[in-house]
Amino acid sequence: NGSAMVFSSYPAPHLQSSDYGPFIDQFVGTAVLAFMICVIADERNEIPKYLQPLMIGLSVVMIGTCFAANLGYPINPARDLGPRIFSGLIYGIGVFSTPSAYFWLAPVIGPMFGAPVGGWVYYFVFGFHLPPKSGDIYRIIHNYEMNELK
Repeated sequence: NGSAMVFSSYPAPHLQSSDYGPFIDQFVGTAVLAFMICVIADERNEIPKYLQPLMIGLSVVMIGTCFAANLGYPINPARDLGPRIFSGLIYGIGVFSTPSAYFWLAPVIGPMFGAPVGGWVYYFVFGFHLPPKSGDIYRIIHNYEMNELK
């Protein structure tokens, strides 16, 4: 069963004794990815459209160099769950209980909580404080609020 790690993610030896370490790893990695996508895709930051795919790709590489040593950075539930089910057909049900019975939930559930948190962190730190662009829904709301205050 040693080659099952080709299909899905398994923790490094230093994370195998912890049930929370893999979850935190996936939560933070996906939150960073969502934060970076919000920074890059927000038109108010004026990042040229032709650079956005490159910058998102470099963000994924950055996350990979930071987090791959722990779990292989499956920062998307589809990156781990589908291949794990496939490897379960080959190697048996043990792929869901190695190294612990709940480990396989970390790469599936962690990103589901990390992505919204990363997006909201962006909007609380930067997004709500940037001035709206002309024709933007934010500008319409901003003008309405200013007229209501007068």
